[in-house]
Amino acid sequence: EDTSLDAILKKIKPVTYNYKGEDSKQVGVLAQDLEKTPLAGAVMDTPQGKIVDTAQLEGSNLALIIELAGQVRDLQRQLKGGK
Repeated sequence: EDTSLDAILKKIKPVTYNYKGEDSKQVGVLAQDLEKTPLAGAVMDTPQGKIVDTAQLEGSNLALIIELAGQVRDLQRQLKGGK
């Protein structure tokens, strides 16, 4: 299984949704999408359905941000000719 940042991001898409019984809109990702990635550990089954444990996801998000920042630095070096 490809665990690269690009592969993970292709499997999850931001969505707008409402929790059952609530009127306010939320923005996030679907637990069902996360289950298809290495971030599946952040998905919990509850009597109301699957939910994303955002506290669990926080550490993974930080790791992905660090990886992305490294890719940005590499691209900036390449643009400056410093490969």
